[in-house]
Amino acid sequence: MKIGIDAKWFFNGPPSGRVVIKELLKELLSDNYKADEFYVFLNKADKGLEFPYQQDNIKLVYISSFNNLISNAIILPRHSKKHKLDIVLFQNFGTFSKIKNVVYIHDLLYLDFPQYYSFKERLYLSLLKPLAKRANVIVTISETERRRIMKHKLGTNNVYFVYHGVDAKFKPLKAHDKFQIETFKKKYNLPDQFILYLGRLNIRKNITNLITAMQFVDIPLVIVGENNHKSENLSTTINTLSLNDKIIFTGYIEENELPLSYALATIFCFPSYAEGFGLPPFGSYG
Repeated sequence: MKIGIDAKWFFNGPPSGRVVIKELLKELLSDNYKADEFYVFLNKADKGLEFPYQQDNIKLVYISSFNNLISNAIILPRHSKKHKLDIVLFQNFGTFSKIKNVVYIHDLLYLDFPQYYSFKERLYLSLLKPLAKRANVIVTISETERRRIMKHKLGTNNVYFVYHGVDAKFKPLKAHDKFQIETFKKKYNLPDQFILYLGRLNIRKNITNLITAMQFVDIPLVIVGENNHKSENLSTTINTLSLNDKIIFTGYIEENELPLSYALATIFCFPSYAEGFGLPPFGSYG
C-alpha cells in the first residue's frame, strides 16, 4: 500500500504537534511496516534538515506550507494524486479532494470553549469541521474527544481514538546522568524541590489560579513554556501577592531537556480548564 503522511510539523511546528508527529513516524516507519511504501510530506522550508529515516520504502516529498489549512486542503492532495497514493493521513485539516484520507484531529475545544480562542483562531478553525466530514476515518486522542467529535456530527462510526504513547526517554531521576542533572539545574537556576507546570502560557491553562495557590505552598513553582497571544498577565498576580521569590520562569526549553524537567520535579501540576487530553501529563508518567 502507498501511504501518505502529513508530517509538515516534524522539524518546525506547534510543540505538541511536533512531538505527536515524531512519535507517530517512529512507529509507522519502523520495521513493523516494511511491506508498505510511505510518502512523507515535509515542509519545503525544512529541506536542508536531515530526516532521520532513510529506508528504501520511504519517499520524502517537500511541499509549500505557509498555512496548514491551505496546504492540506489544496497543495498536499495534488501531490497525493501525482504519486497515486492509496490513502493519506492528515493533521487537523482534511481535504475537499476525493482522495481516500484519515484525519487526525487533536481536539475540538474551540467549539465548546470559544472564550479561550481569538476571533482569528475561531475563523481559521471553522473549516476544520466541513473538511473532517469528508474524511473516510477520523482519529483523535481520547474517548472524551471522540465523544466531542460525534456530538458535533463530524463523524459517526468512523471515529476512533488512540492514546498518545510515552517515550522511553521519560524516566525516573535516578536513571539520569548526574552531571547532566547538575548542568540542567544550574542552567535554569532550579531548586532541589519544586512544583512544575509545563505547557503554553495560555489563558485556557488556568495558570493564574495555580500561581495564586502558591501563597499557601512552601516550595517554588517552575513554569516551563512560552507566552501565547492569549496569555494572561501573570506578572500582575505575582507582584500583587509578593510571590516573586516563589515563581521561576524558564521560558521555552529544548525537547531533549523535557525528561529532566519532569524527573526533577517534586510535583507536576496540570490545572487546565479544558483539554482534549493534554500531552504534558504523558511525560510526567515516565
